[in-house]
Amino acid sequence: AHADTLQVLLWLDGQAMLIDPGMPTFFEIPAARDRFRATAVHNTLTIGGQDQSQMLGPFLWGKRASIIDRRWEPAAATPSIEASHDGYLRTPFAAVHRRRVTLIPGAGAGADESIEVVDVIDAPAAVPFEVVWQFHPECRVDPAGAGDSEWVVRRGRLQMRMRIEAAGALAKVEQGEISARFGQTQPAPRLVVGGMGKGSVCRSVVLTDAASEVEGKVMP
Repeated sequence: AHADTLQVLLWLDGQAMLIDPGMPTFFEIPAARDRFRATAVHNTLTIGGQDQSQMLGPFLWGKRASIIDRRWEPAAATPSIEASHDGYLRTPFAAVHRRRVTLIPGAGAGADESIEVVDVIDAPAAVPFEVVWQFHPECRVDPAGAGDSEWVVRRGRLQMRMRIEAAGALAKVEQGEISARFGQTQPAPRLVVGGMGKGSVCRSVVLTDAASEVEGKVMP
């Protein structure tokens, strides 16, 4: 029961890289309860700082985001899943968020494979948006070069690169917060892409070593 529709989670060689923030409390600290189930802390897109679903109480929701379109092509040369939700139609932005996740095999033996996540906003006018990528606490996230378009993510011996393509948007690493166990929180890096736009607003590409085993999950 989180406002996390279209969230993407990622494991590399069985190790979590892109994760859910978890939940440290249910009744004891209401503000923390709301913060950890809000859209803005999950690996999805937020419009105008609003949640996809309306929180009415610790376990009570009002209008909830629903999937309004879903396409799944597991047997294609580049397997993909695409879905939209209606959570922002009730807001002043009258917007629909659509996300497509595609696995792109490496071109040849030993070539890196990649995972492409494209976020599209269908709205009457440009809207303020944020895309969040929350990493595991053991991950280290460093710029791959000048600018803010590519990042190197390391967790122990594992390494992947993350490339962000979002015209006019700013990508930056922040200190996020996750709860791996109930009642406990700890800092963890997260990449936040913020900007203004409509249509195809952000393309996030994860590049992995061809020898690595990749597992992923998209939250319905």
